[in-house]
Amino acid sequence: MAPAAACGSNSGRPAGPFEPCVMPAGESYAGRYHSDWGEMRLTQTGSALMGTWENPATYKSGRLEGTVQGCLAYFSWFQTDSRVPGRPVTTNGRGVFRYVVPPAGTLDQTRTLDGVWGYGTDQEGGGTWTGRKWRRD
Repeated sequence: MAPAAACGSNSGRPAGPFEPCVMPAGESYAGRYHSDWGEMRLTQTGSALMGTWENPATYKSGRLEGTVQGCLAYFSWFQTDSRVPGRPVTTNGRGVFRYVVPPAGTLDQTRTLDGVWGYGTDQEGGGTWTGRKWRRD
């Protein structure tokens, strides 16, 4: 896994498995991603983060909202599972993403997200959430 570029120190919330780091100049979470939970779109205004995802193959879709601190984003997520028509199941939790920029000189300069999520008030414990940015917004 590529190390996060321009990592430094930020004070703030516990980062889960990630060390606090600085967002590289000119970078933002805003964009579209191929994630392991479906196609995801994130918007960032200042430190506010909002997003949606959808995976028609699994009948799951959701949204997230959170705060960006350096290269880390702390968020709450809400997901709807619509596999049974007329009986959607909603779950929620929290998580954290780390924005990763490959080191200069690396052939593949695709920006990625490394993340973890948990259920309810837990930030971890549910699994991982990764994504590859394919379009900047």
